[in-house]
Amino acid sequence: MLVPIGIASAVIVDGPAETHVARRAQGLAYHQIAVKQRRGLVLLALHEAVDSPPGLLMLVGWVSLAAFRQAYEAAGPKLVDQLIGDDAVAHRFLGTIRAETTFG
Repeated sequence: MLVPIGIASAVIVDGPAETHVARRAQGLAYHQIAVKQRRGLVLLALHEAVDSPPGLLMLVGWVSLAAFRQAYEAAGPKLVDQLIGDDAVAHRFLGTIRAETTFG
């Protein structure tokens, strides 16, 4: 059963095709560690584009803004900063739950 998400983050990382496999491996390794260390983390997904250019989409959900802030301030180095390096770019989104609906 899924736990309600209070705040969500989405990051798209785009970069050269020749460095994509290394970024994917680094992202997967980081996420396997993060799942065990982050209190309040309720969603963690890494998706990969199948078309060219290759890219990564990371989705992260937290029970609350406080849990997100605590984990973000305590974590280091940040995964996205490691993934973009000199050859990639990150597009970031951070959002909070604004309304509960019965549709959608």
